[in-house]
This record gives sequence, C-alpha cells and structure tokens, in this order.
Amino acid sequence: MRYGRDRSEGVDKQITEIENFKNQVGQYPGTYSIWNKINVPFPEQQLLSYLDSHSITPVIFMESQDPTYSDQQIANGVADEFFKKWAQDASRYGKRVILRYDQEMNGGWFAWGHDAGAFITSWKHIHDVIRGEGATNVEFFWCPWGGAAWAVENMGNYYPGDDYADYVGFDAYSGMDEQTHRSMQALYSSSIDRLNTLAPNKPIIIGETGISAHANGQANFVNYRNNWIKNGYEYVYNNWPKVKAILYLNYNNIELGEGARDWKLDTDPNVTSAYAALAADPRFQGSFSDQPPVPTPTSGPPPPTLTPGPTSPPVLLPIGVHDGSSCTVSSGWACDPDNFNQPIDVHFYADGSAGGGGRFIGTATASAVRESAVGDRWGGNRAHGFSFTTPQGIKDGRVHTINAYAINIGPSGGNPLLPNSPRSVTCAPGATPTSTPTPTPTVTPTPVPCSVTSAWNGANPATQGSIVTLRAVGNSTCNGKTITFDIRRNAALLRDEQVARLTAVFSGTTATAQWTTVWKNGCIYRFSCDPKYFFNTTVGTANPVRSINPLLTVVKAVGPPPNYVGYFDQLNCNQIFGWAADRNRLNTSINVDIYSDGRILTTVVANQPRQDVNSFLKDNGHHGFKISTPDSIKDNKLHTLTVKYAGTNKLLGTNSKKVTCAAPR
Repeated sequence: MRYGRDRSEGVDKQITEIENFKNQVGQYPGTYSIWNKINVPFPEQQLLSYLDSHSITPVIFMESQDPTYSDQQIANGVADEFFKKWAQDASRYGKRVILRYDQEMNGGWFAWGHDAGAFITSWKHIHDVIRGEGATNVEFFWCPWGGAAWAVENMGNYYPGDDYADYVGFDAYSGMDEQTHRSMQALYSSSIDRLNTLAPNKPIIIGETGISAHANGQANFVNYRNNWIKNGYEYVYNNWPKVKAILYLNYNNIELGEGARDWKLDTDPNVTSAYAALAADPRFQGSFSDQPPVPTPTSGPPPPTLTPGPTSPPVLLPIGVHDGSSCTVSSGWACDPDNFNQPIDVHFYADGSAGGGGRFIGTATASAVRESAVGDRWGGNRAHGFSFTTPQGIKDGRVHTINAYAINIGPSGGNPLLPNSPRSVTCAPGATPTSTPTPTPTVTPTPVPCSVTSAWNGANPATQGSIVTLRAVGNSTCNGKTITFDIRRNAALLRDEQVARLTAVFSGTTATAQWTTVWKNGCIYRFSCDPKYFFNTTVGTANPVRSINPLLTVVKAVGPPPNYVGYFDQLNCNQIFGWAADRNRLNTSINVDIYSDGRILTTVVANQPRQDVNSFLKDNGHHGFKISTPDSIKDNKLHTLTVKYAGTNKLLGTNSKKVTCAAPR
C-alpha cells in the first residue's frame, strides 16, 4: 500500500493516517511512502519508531525540486552535502529504507529526465555518495512511467544498470484523465515484460497505481472497481512472482489541488471492503522484512479438496469525518455502511486515544440532518450528523485534544477514529453554574451569511472561442454581494494553473459571468466559486458551502495531447531566442514562458520563421521566438533563465542558461 504524505503535514498526522487506514481495512500497510524534496532531512525518529513497531518499511519518494536542480548539477555535486547528511542519518537508523528518486523520468513532465544520459549520470552519482557514507541499508528503487506504450518503449534509455538499482518498477493508473479503464493485467503487462528483459534479475515494485473513482464510460462501474482490485491482485500474485509490492496511491488529487482524479479506496464502502478482504488474506500480508515464502512442493499427494462452507458478508467499518471542535461543540458526521438507515453513536475521548490513556468525556448520536451531499454519497440518508457539547471539565485554559470514534453497529469489526481526529481546543475557564436565575437577554437575530447552494456552467464547451456562461445560485442574503469564479486547468501529472478569475454581483439569488474559452489540448478544466473565493472542491466535504455541483468539472480535450519539441538556443545581454512547437499541431504557433531565477519574466508567441525548423518539422517553420533581454535582469548579478512550454513545467531543450549583464546607463 502506497499510503503516505508530504513531510510538511507533520508526524502526528502521518501516524493518524496510518491508524485510520488500519481501522478501515483491518491491517497495517507493508510500506509507508514519505514525499521529500531535496534538502528535507531524513524522517523523524518518532515516525521511524512507529513504523518499526508495526513492521512498516519507509519508502522515500525524493524529488530534485524546491530547489530545482538539473540532472547535470546533481551529477556535478551541487547537493552532495545534503545527500551525505541524509545517508549518515539513514545509516544510523540501520533498518531497510527504500529510496525512489526522481520518478517517471521518462515522461517529460518533470524538471528532471530531459536528457537520459545526464539523468543516469546523476543517479549513479547519488548512489555512490550514499553508499560512500556506509548507508548499505538504503535500497534504490528505479521507477519510470509505464502508463503508455511510448513510455514503455523509452524507459530503457534511463536505466542506470543493475549495479545501481535494487528494485525496478513503474507507475501506471487505470482511468487517468478521461482514458478508458484497463485491468491490472492489461495495464501492467507490457511494462513487466520490458523490465524482465531490461533487468531480469531485479525484483519489481509497482511504484504508484490506482483506479480512479470516475467511471469514464465504464458500465457497472462499482462492480468493475471491486473486481479490478480483487482480480488484479490475484492475477499479479499468481502470474508475476517478481512483483514484491504494489503501492496503491490512496489519494484524492482533487482535494489536494494536484490533479483531477480521486484514487481513494474509501470513495465507495464496497471498494474499501474489497481491499479489506485482500488485506485479510495471508498471501497479501507480507513485509519487506519477511523471509521468502516456502515454495509449494512439486511432488507428493495432492491437497485435499475442501468443501466450501457458508460465508457471511464482511463487516464494514463506520465512516465519517470529525469536522471540528471548539469551546462550544464538536461536530461532524458518521454512519455505518452495514445499515445507512440506523444512526450510530460517536464516543469522545480527551487527551489521548481510547485504551491509550485518553479520558472518556461523553457520547453523541449521529442522527442530525446534514447537507444533501452526505445523503447522496452514503445511502440517500442525510441524517448522519453529530454535535457534542464541549464539557466544562476541559475548559481550564489548557490545550486539550478531542478524539471522536465512530461506534460500529455490529458486534465486531472495530470502532475507527474518525478522519481529522484529534482536534485541539484551548478554552478559558467558565463561570461556576449557580441556581440563581438570570434574566433572558434580548437576542438580536444573526443574519444568515451568503452561501452558494448550487453553481454550474451553462454552456457546452465545444469549440475554441465559444462563450461559457457561469452561474451561481445562493440564498436571499447574497443580493448585492460579489462572487469570484475561478477557472483552472491541468494536464496529466502537472499541477493546476489558473486560466481566468471572474467576478460577478448577485442580483437577488443569482450571479452570472461569461468567459470566452481558451482551450488547451489534453487539459482538464474546473470551474468553481464562493463568495470568499476558493477552488477545487468536492461533493461530500464537511463544509456545506463548499459542496459545489459537480457539473462544474468540465473535461475538454481538443485532439491529441501536446507533443512538444523545441530549444532554448541562446541567451546574452542583448537577446533571448529559441524555438518551440507542438508536433501534434504543426503549422500552428504556441506560446513559451520565460523565467528568471524561478520567477516568470514574460510569455511570448513562438511565431517567427525559422528555416532550420522548417526543414526539421516539415511544416511552415513559424516557431521561433526572439526578445530583447529585459533591463530587469541587467543589474550586474548572475541570473539563471529557463524557458518552458506555456502553462506547463516542461523545459525546452538545453534546460537553463546563465547570464550577468551590466546595469543600463
């Protein structure tokens, strides 16, 4: 199970996440993935001790960005001091650590891997630095992109050799963007065949995988997802013994603002149950510290035929969210997929977990009516909300944590800690209650805040330059207030970029704005709004204001995705020039973004005629760009310039150039 977080979220949240997963599926994961940038230290001892106690192997997903270094810079030693310190800490830890460095290097969408030879040189350099510090417990995991035929074909260009990799593998997903779903067998076969040829003696790890919660036209999708998991893992186990781990991406990229797909298992309780059934099977309970399984005897009497007995359906764990705790109330929602129509109890513990030193402080029944999104998602019944009054006993001016546990309606199966628990509160001591009656104050009604109850785009985005009418419907207090519409897009595996931000004033309960479309091939567009401005929301979130109609998600793919090619030819104190094109849109000019020291300088159209490009691409050759070097970087200081295909993180060939220019007189 690939189930991890960026280090910035803190150890407590990482541990809570693992415990929540264990409560959902009944087993701890065999690995836990920790996302790292270069210059982020080795994981904290608190987390490592916790992982050790549950036989969980840390997998470090390290990326050479923030700061971003080129492969050549890494090979030249720019980050050696970091890698030496990291290796020393890893060596002191002493247990197995799997390092996946700069994944999907063959994809072309990250800052690394644009030159296969430079990537291999940088990989070997890092390997030698870490080994040179005695960190023999660090195992190197080489992981290209394997989700497309072209990627499988080119992955061998980036392989550093058997002496520099302990594991090989790949990333691949079912239902990426709007692609047709594929079974694990169909999704993995070509990559595994390629790896068996490229590195026949190396064990394989599936580095990132998942099946999205979006049907993409797949009929009977709930059963399809269940069978994708159940049949897929069975097939891998029975047919590809070299595969030692499948790291499932248990993320909702939409909520995180990192993409347009929800890969989480708990989007459907049936899918969670399917995974839990696999987790209960001893064949799928191994860890990297285990000895290899004893081989099945090839001779002797056949095993007895077992007559299957009656089976009972799996017990499903309660689900929900601990929205928040204040000095007044703790609130959220919870229900049990075994019976959505039966309210369940929620138990509250202060300053520790149940059975782990926490103090029981009360209970509440989850039966209050919540927003329609909760009902739509969980059995059609909206009556799953809970509200628990904060007791006087923790109003003492000190920090207290509150844990909320959903109580299973069945006799067994566990009572999981709700996501987002624990919550912290610090409440001033309240006045001691007395029996003397106090007069009832005159209460001035608090006006209902403006909130958006539904929103949508009112046009079919079919052609470039068409008009999309954005419409939001609020309550009666929205009249005269301003709302912001946000339009964002992203391509596969690239972060969102803003396309436009529009404002409109409510007339009564309705606000509208119009946007002239500027579609970009292969991108997914999202429209969202809120009087307070936010974007990238999901139906079913705890805050009802943010439950925006999913029709605001518009998928637009005009033709094939871009196939960029181009070069940053020259930089001097007089001019910046190069060329850029999209092989899938020949005879059409595209834009490029020019950056200085990581900050964008300008965006220009690559539309100038280039005879050499004409000969190379066999089109009109109108793909050159040339601008005068801006005065803003003529300050007697060294500047690093890069050029990217507009709206992406993909660099033009030759990556970056440096210049120092005298200040203009």
